[in-house]
Amino acid sequence: MTKIKLIIPIVLVLAISAVYAEDEGKCTEGDCQSGNGIKVFDDGRYVGEFENGEINGQGTFTFQNGDEYTGEFINGSPDGEGTYKFVNGVVYKGHFDNNIINGYGRCEFPDGCVYEGDWKQGKREGKGKYLYSDGDIYTGGFENDLRSGYGEYVFQNTDPDYDNFGTADVYKGQWKDDEINGHGEMTYGDGTVYKGSWKKGEWDGRGVLTFPDGRIQKGNFKNGEYVKKGCMF
Repeated sequence: MTKIKLIIPIVLVLAISAVYAEDEGKCTEGDCQSGNGIKVFDDGRYVGEFENGEINGQGTFTFQNGDEYTGEFINGSPDGEGTYKFVNGVVYKGHFDNNIINGYGRCEFPDGCVYEGDWKQGKREGKGKYLYSDGDIYTGGFENDLRSGYGEYVFQNTDPDYDNFGTADVYKGQWKDDEINGHGEMTYGDGTVYKGSWKKGEWDGRGVLTFPDGRIQKGNFKNGEYVKKGCMF
């Protein structure tokens, strides 16, 4: 059976959230009232635009922990379009809403994986595409940072020990809690097609299995195996 990779849940929390709570900072250069200037805080350094004594407009905030945000600010918070580089190597580029990642954005991970799509409260939520470093691709729904609803997954068979090495398996159907659950169709690299019920990534329930030579088997499946004779023709 094709092994579907998990997507590790993440919550992108910005270090900038607590910067301005008690620290007014010190203007070291330029106009920090209504112009361009540099302001130093206990937790980092801001370079960019100011309005009415607040960080407003385009600018860059560099944190002592190594994080960096470049983009739009409203009243001291990332708001609008921007890029946030985390010290752990994660890079997010997209929309921010009052210091929170919300809306459409692209996130690149240190292992080479990339997510591009909708976000809500720092989590993947809505429609999106997840590209794995080995070429696998998931396109579809996300809920609470996990694959959910309708989605399509392209599995690149890169394991030389796998019968379908060098081909791709393609799944189209329902997901729940980051696993294939519900009704869906998998087309395997050798031409075999399974269409029917799935549970936790395996054939489970009523289904139809079509073989490369044209034979069709209908019946019940359990844990990825055919368990009850149906029709073979």
